[in-house]
Formats: sequence, structure tokens, C-alpha cells
Amino acid sequence: MGMSVEKILADWKKLKFKPVYWLEGEEEYYIDKLVQYAEHQILSEAEAGFNLTVFYGKDADWTAVINACRRYPMFAERQVVLLKEAQQMRDIDKLASKDQKAVNRIKGQALAIRGMVHFDLLRLFAPDLQRNSTSPGVPYVKVYDITLKPARNTVKECYDNILADMQQAATLLANVDRDINTDVDKGHIDLMAVNGLLSRINLYAGNWQDAVTAASVVIPAIPLADPGDFGNIWTDASVAEVLWSVNFGTLNDGAPYDNVYFPNSDRNTYRPIDDLVALYDPVNDVRYNAYLASFNGRLIVSKYNGRGSALDGVVNWKACRVGEIYLNRAEANFQLNKQVEALDDLNALRAARINGFTPGTESGAALLTAIRTERRKELAFEGGRFFDLKRWDRTPIVRSVCGGSANSPSNVCTLPSTSRSWAWPIPFNEVIANGNVKQNTGY
Repeated sequence: MGMSVEKILADWKKLKFKPVYWLEGEEEYYIDKLVQYAEHQILSEAEAGFNLTVFYGKDADWTAVINACRRYPMFAERQVVLLKEAQQMRDIDKLASKDQKAVNRIKGQALAIRGMVHFDLLRLFAPDLQRNSTSPGVPYVKVYDITLKPARNTVKECYDNILADMQQAATLLANVDRDINTDVDKGHIDLMAVNGLLSRINLYAGNWQDAVTAASVVIPAIPLADPGDFGNIWTDASVAEVLWSVNFGTLNDGAPYDNVYFPNSDRNTYRPIDDLVALYDPVNDVRYNAYLASFNGRLIVSKYNGRGSALDGVVNWKACRVGEIYLNRAEANFQLNKQVEALDDLNALRAARINGFTPGTESGAALLTAIRTERRKELAFEGGRFFDLKRWDRTPIVRSVCGGSANSPSNVCTLPSTSRSWAWPIPFNEVIANGNVKQNTGY
């Protein structure tokens, strides 16, 4: 779980230390503040002579770093090993002769993160998401070199690289030296998370059987949350069915949904749209009270209000859940003309979310509509709806309520399938810095 700078420093001053700290973020000042303290304050000058080791990523050797971390302190209670500019380290495979399974764990997670970062960029900036599209995607960067000015790969090339990274990650993470996550913390990518993400990526790409195969690794292994426990997922009281979460420690780390509703000051930037709210059974669907609440006379998104009973917006972001995996497999099986299997998954999810649910009997176009509707309900406010509409051949968006202060002051009421806005503009600074990156059409 992430920790604030203040919390880390307070612990260090009390001589309370964790074995490893990973420091990253946009504010280099805070990282430098911690590094300076670690380098000059944790050890006395006499202790530092034998127990302080500083490496720089560009020049560091993995074996030397590992050996330094394993060394016992001399004439002191602890030793401090600093690895600065770690992003420039290379050749992790050279550690294989020392500890192949540890290499698998580190490299597997790194590959999965690289694949997911590029996938999320592709969803934003590519004009379409078809598996073999020759439309411009994003540059797929595999080496750390700030002098490179890569051009945009095609969408197909991006998928090729994303899937290769994710599949290699799955292979590596199947053979690691220790568990990556725990029963109470899912803050790292492990094998189950990779398979869950592979079901998502393959669904987007239209690789229906591959989506089913990946989902079928997860579903027998990780059950859906019990109805009575589902609400606890969103206050971090439970990690039931969570495959991977992006963890937030304190308000200094940010609040994952405060651009929609910030409970700390009761600021509501957006409200749930009426036609989405109408899809839920407010009495029997456990998602209604887990996602929504009436507060000060208005309906708000309460899904990310905070940890426990707190109302500060600080709660872990659930990046991948088993509920989505059921829907991924249901949609993929429908496309494979396996409607019985698709309906089984859809009914299993609905039964876990709706008390007293009577199994549905949909087929054909009605079944596909039901799968897509349930996806909208299950994954509401998790950031995927726009991309689902995009991959469904740019399904036009028409707001049911538009242009009124009581509901939505915006006068942008439609998004036709031909709009340039399905692909975001490449940031201006990126185009200026790298002339090989071409802007999307229409911007």
C-alpha cells in the first residue's frame, strides 16, 4: 500500500523501517527529500562508512545490488542500500543464474505493467481498436532512452507487442520465488491479474477464444464476492474478487475519483445519469447501495468515498475484478456462438449481485444486449464505458438529459460515430518534442 512522505519520515524518525521502499511520482522534490534523509540521517557517519551503499541505475549491476541487499550490517543495526535512477537499469536476465524465480517475478510484473500502460494509451489515442487495423496507434517503447523519437506504431503492431508482453509475463509469473500478493492486499500484478487483463485485452482485440481461455484460468480459481461482502470491496474492508488494485495510502497520494465527487468537501462535479440509475433494482441489487447514495438532497457516486467510514476519497482503485472477467467470457462466448455458456456466465454474475434473481433465458440479440447492459451496471464509474462503446464500432452516444442546470449544463448532447473525439488528440508538447509523432486526424 502506498505511503505518504510524512508517514515514511515519521516512521524513520521512530526507527521503524520496512525492508524495501519504492519511490516514484511526478513530484521529484518529495522523492529527493526521502532519499536525502535515507542517505544522510538513518545511519551515523561512522555507521555509514560500512553500511551505506549507493548505486545509480545506468551503471549498476543487478548482482551487486542484490548482494548488497543481502549483506549483514557491520557495527550497526541496519544497512542502507540506495538505488537511484532505477529506471535506467538493464539486463535483469543476468541475475537468472543467481535466482531464476526472483527474476521471473520482477521481470514478469515489469512486462505486465509495460503491456498495460501501452494498452491504456492505445485505447485513448487510436482512432479504432480493431485487432489488425493499420490506423495509427501509439509508439511502443521497449528501451529507456530519452533521445529516442519513435513514430506511432499501427494498432496491429501495438496489439502484437502488448499481447507478447502480457503472454510472456504470464509465463514468467507462473514460476516465481514467492507469493506476490496476500489475502488482504492485491496491490501488485500476479498471475491471476495477468490472466484477467489478458481476457480484457483479447476481448478488445476480438480474439474471442483467447479471451475465453484467459478468463477460464481466473473464474475457477477466484470466486465472486458474496452479496453481503460486495459493498466492503469499495471501502477496502474486503478484497473479495479483486485481482489487482492500485493502492492509495493517504490524501497526499491523491483520491482516485475526486474529479467526479470529492466527499471531503462534498463537491459533486458530475452526477449519475438517470438512464443508468434506472437500470438497477434499488432494493435487491447490491450494487445500487455500493455505488450510489443520496447525500444532501442529491444522488452522488459513493463508490469511492473512502476507506472504512472515512469520507476523504482515499481508497484503493480496483483495476481488475472477477466480475469483469465473467462479462468478458460471456461476451466472447456469445461471439463464438456459444450462447448457452454466455448465458451461464451472465446469470452467475446476476445471481451474485441481485438478491432473489430468477435466471434469465435471453438468446440471440437480446442476450448480447443483456450482456452489454450488465457490463454497464457492473463496471459503472470504473472508466471503461467510453472504451466499450468505442470498440463496439463507435456506438453513437446520445444523452437522455442534456442542457439543463438541474441535470447536465453541457450542451454537447451527442457523439456520432464519425466524430474525431473517439480518439483523443496527441498532447501538443508531445508533438513539438517528437516530430515523428503525427497528430490524429481532425485536430
